[in-house]
Amino acid sequence: MSADRVIVIGAGIAGLSAAYRLQQKGYVVKVLEGKASAGGRMALLKEHGISYNSGARLCYSFYTGLKDLIVELGLQDAVVRHGSMAIICRSASCQYSLPFKPSLQLLSHPLLPMKEKFALLRLLPDLFYARKNINPGWMISAADFDDQTLADYIRQKVGPVFLERFIEPIFRGTRSWNPNEVSAALFVSTSAFLSPASYTYSFTDGIGQLTTNLAKQLDIEYEAMVSEIVPEREKNNYLIRYQN
Repeated sequence: MSADRVIVIGAGIAGLSAAYRLQQKGYVVKVLEGKASAGGRMALLKEHGISYNSGARLCYSFYTGLKDLIVELGLQDAVVRHGSMAIICRSASCQYSLPFKPSLQLLSHPLLPMKEKFALLRLLPDLFYARKNINPGWMISAADFDDQTLADYIRQKVGPVFLERFIEPIFRGTRSWNPNEVSAALFVSTSAFLSPASYTYSFTDGIGQLTTNLAKQLDIEYEAMVSEIVPEREKNNYLIRYQN
């Protein structure tokens, strides 16, 4: 391909936004997507008459790059802001509520041992650092916290009860993420920016409305399974092999 042509592989939010920005810069962009529709883990899918999210359920107000895209695509009126949320946890022995955002209520929570209440203070230096140095919408800026899982990080910083009673319900229950598999960078980069002024939101037509509108701006070939990317070093080009 010539120097002004770019192939983007994958039509999730990352691929779509990258292709959109490259196209704005004057490149001729083509997106190759293995599935029959765009959106990746930010899509609203339908099956047997039932609508469901492919992954993400909401967006955070501190994702400034995402908000810029919303304005550029004219979707401001489609934004649905969520009210305050709490999580209700129920086990065989008890029922308790959790705040969705970090809260001083944790210091008086009866299920958290006093030792771990004091240990919560160990999180503060990391959260202050993240607030100053991390862009929550650009995860490579949180690479310093990407060397251990969230579960290991919480055990080390706070303790096992906080992990089991508080982190597990939030990440497994509301986000379908296993703390033993996701990075601590995810927790640090979002928790640092959750405040009374922050909020979550979705769209009138579901979480996939943003990616659907992005896809309409782009040349996308669906059901294109990429098998090989071969560099042509003499020409500084790449050969993309795929099957449709």
